[in-house]
Amino acid sequence: MAYSKKVIEKFENTLKNPSAFNVGRLDPKKKNVGTGMVGAPACGDVMRLQIEVNEKNVITDCKFKTYGCGSAIASSPTPFVRRVERRSSRASTPIRMVFTSSRQ
Repeated sequence: MAYSKKVIEKFENTLKNPSAFNVGRLDPKKKNVGTGMVGAPACGDVMRLQIEVNEKNVITDCKFKTYGCGSAIASSPTPFVRRVERRSSRASTPIRMVFTSSRQ
């Protein structure tokens, strides 16, 4: 099955300009940086999500990096990352990532 034009576009744009899509890495040695990983290592798709909070527990930065196929990279959570930035870590706790499929 070939990737759709939209998936290819998002993948290529992410590779060309990673910082525009919050792709990157925060310093894991900093005490105010938290790191989480999710995915299916058996198939090779894994995403690392990192947040940095200030002294008031407000998320000041959020970065992610996805390892895997083109569709995994293209579907990485740029809107999610933008949504949690500048929110308190407590207010961001209930946010859930929901993935939908066109297959019913």
